[in-house]
Amino acid sequence: MTNKNKRILFGGLFILLLFLFISLYFLLKSPNNKSLNTKWDLSQVDLSTYKNTDYGFEISYPNYLIPEFKFKTFYHLSDKWNAEIFTDNSKGIPIISIPVYRIDSGNGAYKSYPLYYDAEIRIGASKDLEDIKNCLNPPSYLNVTSTNENINGEIFKKFQVEDAGMMQYLKGFSYRIVHNNICFAVERLETGSSYREEPNPSDIPDSVLNGYFDKTQDILKTFKFTN
Repeated sequence: MTNKNKRILFGGLFILLLFLFISLYFLLKSPNNKSLNTKWDLSQVDLSTYKNTDYGFEISYPNYLIPEFKFKTFYHLSDKWNAEIFTDNSKGIPIISIPVYRIDSGNGAYKSYPLYYDAEIRIGASKDLEDIKNCLNPPSYLNVTSTNENINGEIFKKFQVEDAGMMQYLKGFSYRIVHNNICFAVERLETGSSYREEPNPSDIPDSVLNGYFDKTQDILKTFKFTN
């Protein structure tokens, strides 16, 4: 084989390897191929613990998640202390939210599914007497019943929260308890857009989104009162 032929051969191999590398790079970056450890054993990851001495509780989460101390507003979800409050005269306090997964694929312009999505845990509290009185009761318009949920030895009232319209939705669960004369709302929430266009390689399957929401359950299990 002549030197010229060798250069042509090696050049072709280089281009082929470069093509394969680029293809693999974009394949791994595609949202359809986001790895999701459905077991997500918190005992196997490094945790951070948020402790609130004013309200007497703590909660742990993987240290790569970034907590927020001001609730974000979505179409069906306000920034108030619990998911069913929409008025500005609420006396409760938003304390902490821990987003597990959040995406905005187009900043308002559709590019892929979902247009936006958020799965998070929120903790809010209220010392208002009326809030304490109604703390354990689901709002009547939800038409749901509550069940008991044991979280680290404390019995919470759990009920489903849900809203939908304008091709956007809110789903999740609210866990309520009155502790030390304070109404606590610990909530697992997911909200997003259900709008779809033609299938796109960057679309994220609902099964993946549901998996992220399921992870909020593991974080919920770490919640406990400290006084």
